[in-house]
Amino acid sequence: MRMRPPSVPLITVDPYFSVWSAADKLTDNAPVHWTGKPNTMRGTVMIDGVSYRFMGTGEAPAMKQTYLDVTATSTEYRFVAGGIELTALFTTPLFLDDYYYLTRPISYLKLTYRSLDKKAHSVIANVAVSEQICLN
Repeated sequence: MRMRPPSVPLITVDPYFSVWSAADKLTDNAPVHWTGKPNTMRGTVMIDGVSYRFMGTGEAPAMKQTYLDVTATSTEYRFVAGGIELTALFTTPLFLDDYYYLTRPISYLKLTYRSLDKKAHSVIANVAVSEQICLN
């Protein structure tokens, strides 16, 4: 049985630069700083001309979240809508034995998709990050 942590890490560089999802689904609420203050991030994907939301809140309908896995350095979500499965992989490469990576204040978001209906799809992703991420 997989258990969901109380808050899901998205960006975890250090206590000042961290973004978390406190919701059961990434589309239920906007991500926040660990203090609970807003760190709004919104992710949308246009599939064959129709917009869907995979992160944060907004007007576009939410994709169905089908998977969540949290490890020491990454968080992986999977979503389904419009004939595709979208994977969102958040990674912060904090390797204690490599000071080059450890001292970089960087997190990555890798988005990939695959067709579920074996048809070709036009897929365009957009991620918007608020200036709130620079606070706290």
